[in-house]
Amino acid sequence: MVAKKVRTTPSLTRVAKRLKSDLATLTDAYQFASTATREFLEERTNGQVTHQVTTGYAAWVHGTCGDDLEKYTHFLEKVLEGRKQEGGALFGWDEPSSATPCSEADRLLDRIDLGLHFLQRRLKIRLPRELRLAGDDACSIRNGGGKTSDMLPRVGAFVDAASDLFS
Repeated sequence: MVAKKVRTTPSLTRVAKRLKSDLATLTDAYQFASTATREFLEERTNGQVTHQVTTGYAAWVHGTCGDDLEKYTHFLEKVLEGRKQEGGALFGWDEPSSATPCSEADRLLDRIDLGLHFLQRRLKIRLPRELRLAGDDACSIRNGGGKTSDMLPRVGAFVDAASDLFS
């Protein structure tokens, strides 16, 4: 007798709990990367060089440096030394998260995207507009762009509300 495979779908509670945890990790990573980068560049370049931290970059910093300020500062010093003196952008087109991929960072962002899509499909709702690109219904935590500091609290509140429904 052959046992029939039973398809199991994770519970909304389990998905919401993991999503909430991953989003908290990303939020902490964003705050760390944003603050450390801004303070470093202000001190070293007197505000001449800037960098806008995105969710992808924050996840990359978390995956490569964790919350080790010394390690991250050392990385920024090397980048600042080696950068071309043109323009005011720290990385130009070669942002580290695309030039040197980090699988841990990609997994974190993918889990958040999958969790958000799971909630969207199971609850038959639309996700917050901050997650959508203009003119596109595709949603991703990576879509925040320059508005990441506004998007993460909004998405966090959405996930908290969804989590409250299932606990």
